[in-house]
Amino acid sequence: MKKILSIFVGAIMIAALCISASAAAPTEGLIYYYSFDTAGSTAIDSVNGINLAIAGENRFVEGISGTGLSFDGSSDQVLQLGQPITAINSQNAVTVSLWAKFDASQETDHTLIGWGSGADPDNYYRLFVQGGSHNIGSQTNTGYPYGWNNNADVVGEENVKLILDDNWHHIAMVHDGAEGTITFYIDGIAYPGFGAPDGSADAQDYKIGPMTYWLTIGSMHDKVSANFKGVMDELRIYDGALTADQISALYDINNEGGGEGGSPDTFDMLTTVGIAALISTAGVVLSKKRR
Repeated sequence: MKKILSIFVGAIMIAALCISASAAAPTEGLIYYYSFDTAGSTAIDSVNGINLAIAGENRFVEGISGTGLSFDGSSDQVLQLGQPITAINSQNAVTVSLWAKFDASQETDHTLIGWGSGADPDNYYRLFVQGGSHNIGSQTNTGYPYGWNNNADVVGEENVKLILDDNWHHIAMVHDGAEGTITFYIDGIAYPGFGAPDGSADAQDYKIGPMTYWLTIGSMHDKVSANFKGVMDELRIYDGALTADQISALYDINNEGGGEGGSPDTFDMLTTVGIAALISTAGVVLSKKRR
């Protein structure tokens, strides 16, 4: 009986480990994490305590997980810290991951997040989505590496307005200066960045210095240009380049049932394994009792 009980407990532990493993977000290199689940007047960074003041009332609304933070496109609702911050991109690599629901009524750019590399705010970097073309890209003061979410070679022309459709989307960017690449992810699909709007090769400057000032959520460094309008949730910033598998893990955490372009639903697969282990153990128990 004790042996059967040990097997049963072991099966339960295996199932629990399978389920918990599927829900784990990468932690190595994580330097900022805003879940936007704490109501009030402050956006809490649960990693390094770089908290940001929130202006306006009723900003916390339904998010992809718990609550998210709403932005109306005005400068007053931009979150910014104009002082030294924990260095981003200290290894010439940075990853940004977030969920966003865009307000398609805004025709200008939606800047999701940006920061500067010194006391001079004009030395900046930002991740944004173009309001008119729906391209996703990053911009520095030296060039525009872009990725295109309407690239027919990747997902087909039917997804031209994939981002601006009033649905939640997972947006991620991996900037790897050492490799000279920028990769954008939309709902688990990778889109390579490839140069400036004019196609000039000399604008593909993937080398950027450490970002240490002007952490800005919902706008550029000036808090005026191309403000974000919509709802944002689960913002993570990593000091380093995450792998494609790690981006898929971040997507799967909050994606219900896996999505088109995403990785297979790891949660379902591992949960099935756990349940199968429990059923198998139950069969052993019943068999022993019959004897």
